[in-house]
Amino acid sequence: MNEKDLLIFHLARVQNFVRARLNRAFANAGLSISPVQARLLFILRRKHPLSMGELARVLSTDNAAVTRLAEKLVCSGHVTRTRPPGDRRSYLLHPTEVGLAEIQKAEELILQVNEEIRAFLTPVQQDGFRHVLKTIEEALDKEAPPAETALDLDFHLEGLEELCVPHALW
Repeated sequence: MNEKDLLIFHLARVQNFVRARLNRAFANAGLSISPVQARLLFILRRKHPLSMGELARVLSTDNAAVTRLAEKLVCSGHVTRTRPPGDRRSYLLHPTEVGLAEIQKAEELILQVNEEIRAFLTPVQQDGFRHVLKTIEEALDKEAPPAETALDLDFHLEGLEELCVPHALW
């Protein structure tokens, strides 16, 4: 099959372009976090404390990846770790004031990049794109194993939901 016929190829390329654009924007603005770290902080800003396992489910990744990500954020002072009462094996993560301030700056940059991407599309194309992405997301989400505990973390940044891809593709 020709790679031009593979939708997954195009989705991966767009994901890489969006990730690279966000990384450049963060670096140019002097942010001390990456877009992936921002995603974790967005989640913690919405609801905290959360365990590593809860974060892994929300981020659709494994505990080891969340542990590495959290360790970097703890070392940089963006989050703190505490142990839940009676459980010496797990940690809860909390955003710090430094982390919350940094995520505010990141939010502004994400909205700016979102607007840059929206400018490539007409309003009708944006609606179609949003519909296609939501259709794919919903279909794949149905195939995902159910979470042990449902977390209502469907965050909506003003204007960010227009792109439909940032939190799904970082």
